[in-house]
Amino acid sequence: MKTMIPAVLQFDLTEDPLPVLQKIRVACYIRVSTDDPSQEDSYEAQEKYFSKLLFSRPDWDSVGVYSDYGISGTGKENRTGLNRLLRHCEQGRIDRVICKSISRLSRNTADTVAIIRQLKSLGITCYFEKESLDTGDMKSEFILTTLAALAQEESRTISENLRWSFDRRAPKGDLPNYACYGYRLTDEIEVTDNNYRRRKVEIIPEEAEVVREIFRLYVNGLSMTDIARVLNHQKIPAPWSGCGWTIGRIRYILRNERYCGDVLTRKHYTEDYLTHKSKRNNGEVPQFYIQGHHPAIITQELFQKVQSLFRNAHYTRERTEYSYTGRLVCAHCGKNYQIYRSNGGVTWQCSGIRRNNGMRICDAEKISQAALDLMFLDAVERRFSHANELLAQLETTPNLDFVERDRSILRRHLAIIEDELDAAQKTREELQGQIEILKMRYDVFGEKYDETEIMASVQVQEGRIAKLKTEKMEIQAELDQKEKHWAMIEKDYDIRVELIRVMKTEDSGQVWLSLPHYVKALALSITVHDTEHFTVHWFDETKTEICKER
Repeated sequence: MKTMIPAVLQFDLTEDPLPVLQKIRVACYIRVSTDDPSQEDSYEAQEKYFSKLLFSRPDWDSVGVYSDYGISGTGKENRTGLNRLLRHCEQGRIDRVICKSISRLSRNTADTVAIIRQLKSLGITCYFEKESLDTGDMKSEFILTTLAALAQEESRTISENLRWSFDRRAPKGDLPNYACYGYRLTDEIEVTDNNYRRRKVEIIPEEAEVVREIFRLYVNGLSMTDIARVLNHQKIPAPWSGCGWTIGRIRYILRNERYCGDVLTRKHYTEDYLTHKSKRNNGEVPQFYIQGHHPAIITQELFQKVQSLFRNAHYTRERTEYSYTGRLVCAHCGKNYQIYRSNGGVTWQCSGIRRNNGMRICDAEKISQAALDLMFLDAVERRFSHANELLAQLETTPNLDFVERDRSILRRHLAIIEDELDAAQKTREELQGQIEILKMRYDVFGEKYDETEIMASVQVQEGRIAKLKTEKMEIQAELDQKEKHWAMIEKDYDIRVELIRVMKTEDSGQVWLSLPHYVKALALSITVHDTEHFTVHWFDETKTEICKER
């Protein structure tokens, strides 16, 4: 008979102890497709829950909470948080991803499967709490694919139901009212013959008269530019005020059929419920023209006459994105600069200079494209001594990307301050209540009292409340500023990647001279003080001031 004697492991206690297991780097992803605070899985509720979860596990190393707010889940093109998460996974920063449910990750089956397989190829597992599914389980992919398909089908069904409901209501004229210049919504509910309920709309007399004047002036031969000048000269308040009457606002009124009491549906339509891309309707989908939908400000005849004039003078203009677009900021009025082309060349001008509508809000001077390019190259040379330094900084900056961590820290600080503020306000109310009781006892029983000590405590609490409110405003302002900065950094990520590729593959001298074409890769903003004084805010949060002596 043969008997196996198992081996006995021998441990040498004089050797170093066994190494501690390395913590798993865990990130959470949340998405909310609406800004309705009443919904159960609101943005704030999800963020608090996952932030607490990340710090509750000693075997986890929190990477942070990645998030998209007010974004649909049927596509990932505009989901900054999700794209950042995937990029950081590729950079080897994350080992595991936690998500509330599959539908929070995506309602598009193809996207869901592609994301899960992409993460698995990187050795990253993903856990969905609601479905209790873990991609680390070999059997889970079929289930995940099925559930993702159901999530996509739910999105498709919702889209089709909304379209079906609209198609049923539109021919009957059962469409909601909305407030535009000349109208306001009231709290009164009106019911149509088909029992459709909507808020009632009423005409604002003084605004309606302006609308009629705009139509009359256009029919009498005045251009939209001249009409804007007339209204601004008469100091008539413009809708969405700030820059007065403009060509765009005049055109919006002249082309809006609602001013003759009608409604044209589906001026734009959604081409695909997965992409949510909106296209102008040029006959691709049926439209409904509802007459007599609401009270009219002008007659049908006047409106049709204006449309006939528009057709005879119709023009289109494509919008082009230039290297400095959205980067030049006026130091005087805070508005962005716009590009102008003429026989004299390309120039940039503060949009606060409203010559075309008779208003001049800002006195900033024009700047030529050539002067801007020279300025930008000068700023780059001052900030980065040579191409290698710039390339090193461009490659280093993505590794210093701690948006989720910094956002979480600031929001936790805000939460602590809000709790302290609530406690201080409650204490103040209790102290004020004590004073009211003392006064009441004096009025009823004639008991004398001394409120000095209590009032001193009230003042202490009021001082604390004021300090906490100031601190809260400062942190909120810092968070808002950082959110804006983070959004710009993320938006221009691909441009910086392209610049890195170009700098590594092409002649450094030529690349250096072409840097004005990569303004968005390098500069978050360029503040224009005057034609020879600029402040460049770089992608790495540093600033360079260019000020030539006159």
